[in-house]
This record gives sequence, C-alpha cells and structure tokens, in this order.
Amino acid sequence: MLLLLSQHVVSFEEQRPPLANLNYVRWSDEDRADAGSSRVAHVARGIMEEADVRSFVTALQEFRPDPKKLDSTDGLPAYEFYIRHEAKDLHSAAEVLRLGLEQRVAAFTAERYNCTTCYLCNVLLRRYQASERMAVPSHYDRLAYITAVASLNPTDFDGGLYLQRSPRAESREYFRTGSRDMIFHQYDLNHGVDVIDAHATPPSSGSPTQSTRARPTSRRGTALRLRLARPMRRMPSVSCTSSGSTATHATSARPSGGRRPPRSRATRWRRIG
Repeated sequence: MLLLLSQHVVSFEEQRPPLANLNYVRWSDEDRADAGSSRVAHVARGIMEEADVRSFVTALQEFRPDPKKLDSTDGLPAYEFYIRHEAKDLHSAAEVLRLGLEQRVAAFTAERYNCTTCYLCNVLLRRYQASERMAVPSHYDRLAYITAVASLNPTDFDGGLYLQRSPRAESREYFRTGSRDMIFHQYDLNHGVDVIDAHATPPSSGSPTQSTRARPTSRRGTALRLRLARPMRRMPSVSCTSSGSTATHATSARPSGGRRPPRSRATRWRRIG
C-alpha cells in the first residue's frame, strides 16, 4: 500500500487534477486495468476508512528511518519500517488491520483473484522526500503473491505509483485513485514509484531514481505497502518468510488476476468492518 503524505496532512478529497504531460491508467467498468500479456491491476474503491488513514499517519509521525536499511530494487536506503513482518505485528498501527481492513483485503483477494487462502503477511511504511528518496525504479514484486498499494493524500502530489508496459519509461501509466482506494496487482506486473513536481517535466528515459534526484521538489511522502502470501507447496519462494523485489520472475505459476470475478460476490468485501 502506498501512502504519499505532504507535511503529515491528510485530505479526503477524491483526486488531484491530472497533468497533461502524464499518461494515466484507464479503468474498465469492473475497475480492472489491463497491462497487456494477461497482466492486470484492480482497484478496490473505498476499501479503507478515514480512521484507517489517520492511524497510519500517526505511525508515520513516529517514524525514525535507518539509512543503513537498503532497498532490494536499487541498493539505496529504503526509508521504511514494518508494522507487520512475517505475519507478526510490530507496531500499534497494526490494530487497524485487525479491526476490519485485513478482513476486507482478504475478501477482495478472494473475489478478484479466487484466492481464499491468501493472508496479509507484511505491511510497511515508506517515506519519500527530496533529501532522501523520491522514487523506486520499475521492478516486479517477485516474492509477494499479491501486493496492495494505496495513496492516502492523492491531492498533494503528482505521479506516484505507475505500471510500466515495456523497458522504456515512456510506457509508464500512473494510477489515479482516491485517498481510501487501494490498488492490487500480482508479481507479474512491472511497476514503480515516481513522486513528481507539478511544475517539472516527467522523465523520458533512464532510471526514475536518477531523474527524480535532478529535479527540485517540495513533495514529501511515505509509503505503506501490503504483501499477501499464498501457502502453496509448489511456490516456496512466495511465502511469508520471504521479502523483496526483483526485475526478473522467480516462479512459473500463472497469476489468477486475469480471471473475471464472480458477480455473485461482487461487493461482498465492502460490507466487512
């Protein structure tokens, strides 16, 4: 789950106006985005309560990053901390998960991915700001069966989470969501993060980490990310004791994200909590 915050102020307005020079993900009537080659993303609109968002912001205010902890995508400081790690709660903010969010996430993954055994394994907060990190290079979440990402203050920044259809940065499409929405995708979706200054030109080539360093911005943020595991004997690498990302695939199991959800369960997750 991606949380991007500006000066720790949360607005529950729906969305920031789009920028003319950015490409955005287009959603189908079923809130499904096709990234090609059977790779898809889903959006769960309103899956989080306003109280959930505020609790994560409170956890952010206590955040003291350790620059020695490096990110697996680029080897640079990650500026993140876990509120749940390997299914063990490490922070008081994890109470939000137990009070309803975890059940709604489980119901959504059962509906859209036909996975009734998926469980919430890792939940982490990550901070973005100009003096530390403003981007994550495009990558695959090799060791998560399903990843969930949310932008908690979408009116306070441009860019953010994107999917990338090819090796070229021009193929990026950014997700536009509301503050209580959540993006779900699987390990086969190439994606990254780039927090963009509204007055700057988005990168046309090269690493998003390098391009973001070069442009001044006052944007600040953190990221909360949910990783869901699925117990399967044939996929030992996609387990709760594994973590990290990579630019290559590590499992041959076919994702179920392309399946059309059963209409009889279309809104079951909305009624939880």
